[in-house]
Amino acid sequence: MQVAKTVRVQRAKHPLTETDLPITDIALQSGFGNLRRFNAVFQEVYKRPPTAIKRTLLLSKS
Repeated sequence: MQVAKTVRVQRAKHPLTETDLPITDIALQSGFGNLRRFNAVFQEVYKRPPTAIKRTLLLSKS
């Protein structure tokens, strides 16, 4: 089960850092049933919320 969670989160990291897709769309496309679960698992695996990754990307592009 832990491997499956990690794979889904890793699948989400690329679109977070490489696209302008909304986080909700990324979560659903990565196999999560809802945004709350996506945020919780992402925080568990990366020790940061997905918004922090997305925000870092947006700041580096400006």
